[in-house]
Amino acid sequence: MATRKTKTKVSEDTVEWPKITTGSHSTRYEYEDGRVELNTDWELLTRDVREAIAEYEKSLNEVKPEGDTNVKTKKTRKSK
Repeated sequence: MATRKTKTKVSEDTVEWPKITTGSHSTRYEYEDGRVELNTDWELLTRDVREAIAEYEKSLNEVKPEGDTNVKTKKTRKSK
């Protein structure tokens, strides 16, 4: 599944406009007049979604062996 951590870089240390926020699949441009533009890398986003779906479907097809010995049962205390 999607386990990659999103990295966001913001250019707030500069006073220049536009302020740019870069994510893993998109870039946000904020202008001084309040206008905001969002550019998305659809090819990268689509590829990552397809990889996540394929990984999920693969995990559904994995068969666990019968008689799994790693299963722990809860012990109960007998009442007196």
